[in-house]
Amino acid sequence: MFKSNFTKDTIKRMKKQKSDLIDFTKKMVIFMTEGRRLLVEKVFQNDYDSRVHVPVNFKRIINNIQQQMHIQGYSILLKLINPKEL
Repeated sequence: MFKSNFTKDTIKRMKKQKSDLIDFTKKMVIFMTEGRRLLVEKVFQNDYDSRVHVPVNFKRIINNIQQQMHIQGYSILLKLINPKEL
């Protein structure tokens, strides 16, 4: 026999509400897909670029590399490398 955490009355109500739940779920799926479509069209102008643009703190990255490589601020290496080569 199948056991449930719900009472018999609750199970009866759930069975009665099943079709309403299915309709509500369908409406929500349509709403979400339409919202996604509008977001892509209006905000991103249909640009399906797979790149993710994230703000980057280059100063922090450079400082971390300097510490890891034991490079001092007065190092000749820093004078020979331009930002494009990093």
